Amino acid sequence: MLIERGQFDVERLSGGVNQGYGGAPGIQAINKGSVFISHCVVDRAGGGGLLSYRSGSVLIVHDSIIRNHRNMGIEASKGGILFVSRCEIYNNLFGISATEECTCVIEDNVIHDNREEGVLYGSPFGMFDYGQNTVIKNNQIFQNRKCGLSLDGGRVQLIGNQIHDNLAYAMLIKGRTNVYLSENKIYKNRCGALNVLINLSGRIYLDKNIVENHSGPAVYCRKPNNNLSQLMIRDYLYYL
Repeated sequence: MLIERGQFDVERLSGGVNQGYGGAPGIQAINKGSVFISHCVVDRAGGGGLLSYRSGSVLIVHDSIIRNHRNMGIEASKGGILFVSRCEIYNNLFGISATEECTCVIEDNVIHDNREEGVLYGSPFGMFDYGQNTVIKNNQIFQNRKCGLSLDGGRVQLIGNQIHDNLAYAMLIKGRTNVYLSENKIYKNRCGALNVLINLSGRIYLDKNIVENHSGPAVYCRKPNNNLSQLMIRDYLYYL
C-alpha cells in the first residue's frame, strides 16, 4: 500500500474512539503486509502512530512528520521490518520503538521532544543477544525527556548521529547489547553521555566519536561480577 502527501488526524478520523492510551495505531503493516508512507503528516493516534508487526511485514516511512501520539510515534515488533528516513518525530511517548528481532534502518531523521526516549530498541527484559542488525545513522536526537536512546539487546550500529540536550543520558546500554558507535557527536546531555548497565555478554565498540560539555561522565560502565560486557575504545575524544 502506498500513502503519499496525506495528512492524517487519527483522533478525528476515528471519531474519538482512539483517545485512550490503549487505542490502535493509526496505520499498521501486519501479517506480511507492506506500507510505504511519503510526505505525510500522521497526528494524534491513541495507541501509537505507525506499526510494523510480525515477521514479513514491512513499513517504510519517508520525509514525513510523526507527532502528538500517546504511545510510540513509530513501532516495530515481533519481527517486523522498519525503514525510517528524513522524518521529523516529536511529542510522542517514545519517538521510535523496536524489539531486537526486528530489522530496522533509521537514517537522516530529526527525533526530539518526546516524553521518554527518542529511540527505544530491544527486549523489555534484555534476555536476547542474537538480534537482527539495526542501523541508526545521521540522525539528530535531542531534547527528549529521558535518554536519547535506550538499547536493551540485539546488534546496533550508530554512525554519524548528533545526540545532544537530552534530559538524562545520551544513551543507556544494557541487556546483551552489541553496539558499534562511530563518528557520533554527543554533547550537552544532562546526566552524561553513555551509561552502560549490566550488559552480560554484550560488546561495545567506540570508534572516532566526540563527546563534550557534559556535567556527568563521558562513559559510565557498571561492571559487577556477573557482567561480562566488553568495552573497546578507539580514537575517542572527550572535552571538558
